[in-house]
Amino acid sequence: MNPVEVRKSILRNVLEANNNPEKDETKLSKAAGNGYVRLTNIMDDNISMSDTLHCKASHKTLCGEKCHGSIMSIPKPKTRTLKEIKDEATTFFELYCNSEKLNKNERQKRIDEVMHSISTTGTYDLTYDELVFGAKTAWRNASRCIGRIQWSTLQVFDCRKVSTAKGMYEAACQHVKFATNGGNIRSAITVFPQQSKTGCGARVWNSQFFKYAGYEKPDGTIIGDPLSVEFTKFCQSLGWESKGGRFDILPWVLSGEDEEPQLFEIPEDLILEVNIKHSSYPWFEEMGLKWYAVPAVADMLFDCGGLEFTAAPFSGWYMSTEIAARSFCDSGRYNILKDVAERMKLDTSTVTSLWKDKAVIEVNVAVLHSFQKAGVTITDHHSASESFMTHIKNEQRLRHGCPADWVWIVPPISGSLTPVFHQEMVNYRLSPSYEYQEAKWKTYRPKGSNHKKITFKTAARAAWFAAIFSVRLLAKMTKCTILFATETGKSEQYAKQLATKMKHFFNVNVVCMSDYKSHALNKEKLVLFLTSTFGSGDPPNNGKEFLNGLLKMSTMKTSTPLKGLQFSIMGLGSTAYPHFCGFAHSIKTLMATNGATELCPLAEGDELSGEEETFKAWTQGVIQASCKEFCIADNNKMKEKLQASLLEDNTEWDVDRFRVVAAPWAFSKGQGHDACKGLSMAHKRNVLPCKLKMKKNLQAPYSDRKTILVSLDTGGTKDLLYLPGDHVAIFPCNNPKLVSEILQLQTDNTDTWRQSIRVQFKDASTKEWKPLKRLPDCTLYEAFHRYLDISTTPSQKLLKHLTAFAGDAHAKNQLHALANKKEAYNKWKATLNPNLIDTLKLFPSVKVPASLLLSQLPLLKHRYYSISSSPELLANKIHITVAVLEYVAGGRKQFGVCSNWLNNLTFGDVIPCFIQPAPAFHMPVKKTTPIIMIGPGTGIAPFRSFWQQRQYEMSRQLSDNKKVNRLYGEAYVYFGCRTSLDNIYCLETKEVEKKGILTRVYTAFSREDNHAKMYVQSLLLKNEKEVFDLIENKEAQVYVCGNVEMAEDVQKVLENIIASGHRKNANLETSGKSFMRKLEEEGRYHKDIFGINLHSPKNRNSEHK
Repeated sequence: MNPVEVRKSILRNVLEANNNPEKDETKLSKAAGNGYVRLTNIMDDNISMSDTLHCKASHKTLCGEKCHGSIMSIPKPKTRTLKEIKDEATTFFELYCNSEKLNKNERQKRIDEVMHSISTTGTYDLTYDELVFGAKTAWRNASRCIGRIQWSTLQVFDCRKVSTAKGMYEAACQHVKFATNGGNIRSAITVFPQQSKTGCGARVWNSQFFKYAGYEKPDGTIIGDPLSVEFTKFCQSLGWESKGGRFDILPWVLSGEDEEPQLFEIPEDLILEVNIKHSSYPWFEEMGLKWYAVPAVADMLFDCGGLEFTAAPFSGWYMSTEIAARSFCDSGRYNILKDVAERMKLDTSTVTSLWKDKAVIEVNVAVLHSFQKAGVTITDHHSASESFMTHIKNEQRLRHGCPADWVWIVPPISGSLTPVFHQEMVNYRLSPSYEYQEAKWKTYRPKGSNHKKITFKTAARAAWFAAIFSVRLLAKMTKCTILFATETGKSEQYAKQLATKMKHFFNVNVVCMSDYKSHALNKEKLVLFLTSTFGSGDPPNNGKEFLNGLLKMSTMKTSTPLKGLQFSIMGLGSTAYPHFCGFAHSIKTLMATNGATELCPLAEGDELSGEEETFKAWTQGVIQASCKEFCIADNNKMKEKLQASLLEDNTEWDVDRFRVVAAPWAFSKGQGHDACKGLSMAHKRNVLPCKLKMKKNLQAPYSDRKTILVSLDTGGTKDLLYLPGDHVAIFPCNNPKLVSEILQLQTDNTDTWRQSIRVQFKDASTKEWKPLKRLPDCTLYEAFHRYLDISTTPSQKLLKHLTAFAGDAHAKNQLHALANKKEAYNKWKATLNPNLIDTLKLFPSVKVPASLLLSQLPLLKHRYYSISSSPELLANKIHITVAVLEYVAGGRKQFGVCSNWLNNLTFGDVIPCFIQPAPAFHMPVKKTTPIIMIGPGTGIAPFRSFWQQRQYEMSRQLSDNKKVNRLYGEAYVYFGCRTSLDNIYCLETKEVEKKGILTRVYTAFSREDNHAKMYVQSLLLKNEKEVFDLIENKEAQVYVCGNVEMAEDVQKVLENIIASGHRKNANLETSGKSFMRKLEEEGRYHKDIFGINLHSPKNRNSEHK
């Protein structure tokens, strides 16, 4: 079929679908039996589509006896009645609520609000989210646009509160800055106030933000763009002083509602133009052609939910034919076609030489080449056509149709070579929409002879005074969402710190992942993540649902639902775990899979080394990249503010930036340092005091190990209440011997060890000395004893600082190598495992000042322990089970900080602490639910709180144990240790098992003489029938506590037991892995995992449980 026949066939189908809108459904039913239009691809019989979306068209088309699809301007419908506004609003909110998946009550509540507002005032206001949805959907519905596949990435600037032309000018400047983006063009729309019932509405009088002037000479010839001649005259009548060149950018003509038009010169730094050159024809540059980078339609009306926004300029990027074929080569525009052909030495005497076709192709080649060379976004007509075919297919799947005007969609050159030429299309109008409106300047009649002209100088002055306001306005318009997930609260703490910085430049919202629906990401432009990782790379409990949402999104047929979204992630974790920051990496992968763009590289904060410094560096990078991406802080005032914000928390050490001074006041007479108050300040936690009540060795006297039961007296403090399964965080002190050694090695006057001091730093902006808030006022001894970590290996950053104080060249060179070469540093650390004191002894020429150590050493972190007691059985008491850690590393004996500190305490000593809830590890709410508890070594700790709680509750029931036991589910403990000498709580478990509080206690010995090696995994396999029956038939809940390697092995065993049980009992092939995942999602599989092998020297700093 030739092109003419193709066009006729398509037009026949369009006419058939649109000629009589009232009879559409009848006609369609007769044609297809179901109210749809069959669309055929002429070139490919295998591609066929059915369009039913047209049945929902809100307006009749102009097609009657003839098709009017090629008419340029479609008249806007007449002014709507209240009923019509209500009908349009109802239709819009049904669409919006369905898209947002709002429930019936939310939907009806919003519609009722809108109907009431229309009835009482004649109008209503859209929320920001509704406005964004409407603007994006209007682009999606624009039947004449070939680039609609990008509709979901549209940036919407809400300027509905801007009421004056000056304010419109400032907003337009910000729009252009954002859209231009240094040549990496971004689509955007700025929406000004809706038209009131009585006013004429705000207007941008230009047809586009950028357009070249046209000047008609006395002889009838035109310099510049002939299309702009009349509007150029209008601008001159308002006082514009033109230059008379071929490429003069016209000024903006703007007016607020009922305002007279005002002229605004466009600042030169906002105008990005591309000089046109050709890759093969050097003479092309001599033609002096250029074109502006951002196509921005400025005079259309945005129609949404019955509201009309008369000023809503929107911009995208160019398809090359729009410039080359239409603007340069059309006879009514620059008309360069013959000039190009003659320079190419083509025969222009006859059209049969196809000189026009050859010349227009080369002009397109030149435009594409020039834009690409200049780094300015542009697309060619073939790529655009292919993307539109993808868009049609997406829309067919998602909406069962896509309005498209074939006459406009097919490119102006090489039409039949593009896939859209061969695709039948149906054109109809959907709301929301962008509508043509009559050019304001054509009907303008001045109220007086004095036209207000604002020159560039005046506009620049007004813009300068409004600089802070306009950037704040953009900040309010640019939303930044900060999402966090946490087990301990650290990620939330960092998220709030980040928010205090970002709020200077963005509209910031901090949300826990559990309170955020992942599908809302497609509305975001900037999302920052802070999250920890739990166990084997798993999400924290409050991040699981969000992760599932991202996984579900990645399986959707829409390939890039998050295209246009910028994100960055900081993961928190410990390198002691095998899957360090695993959840953060999972989010990164899924965000990228769903089409989002990473703004800054993922940062990994290691709690064992430099976590705080990593956060500060990531924060600075994110602020700078975000402000650049969204064109914020472009003026000098805001640049200064940005720089000040970045310097505010800069604690990079320099000998002249930090100092140690005497504190303004000493401790009150008779009082010492308030440790809990100081720790609360340093760690931003509510740290509370407990007192040591009791300490007991749980191992056999002749065992080579030591595990102690520590009892803390809370004194009835309400903030130290807990539930079985929760953790307590303990703040230890360093060994006094190590503290004394380090005091001897630093250079400050030793007489000041017991004096109260303050660390100060010089503010980079004000040059004033300010207190360093990371440490409270305390003695130098107290700082090293309680607040600073002197046991870990110094970081490379600290070694770099030490290099400056090395007294001999050899030491300086060695330190420099360790500080700058990761491989050398890691080998040194693994071989010697040196702490700070060891390092200073290795390099005795290093004389380090106290100010360096006090400001740069990491804080001594708290250690988490599972609580081993019931709050009701042991009121006002907290029990913890502590393995006392001693080992040999670097050729010497070393000691765990917290466990040995606890072991050396005496009765009545104060233990600073706080409670960390672990809701994902609490006992079942339903008492009859069976439980399986798996915990080797000190992993048994939380299960002691479980059986004590059962003991308390059962003792309060009837004295008849048989009847009492029927009220409680079965309870099994799987415990493992090396030998019977290590069987902690042996007597206690026997007693509670005898009383029926525990159903059965299984113990595995891995090093017992004359016994086969046995682990808890082995016991589970041995009892696989019982385990399968408990999980599958009795809906038992499973609890696992211990190191990550054990937990992974246990999970594999449980997966095998489930799969095997299903094969044997139900003849089913079940994936044990998917079953366990489902078990976890249902809240029946609980893990309390730590990544520390207590016998491994590399992990000595992170005793946990």
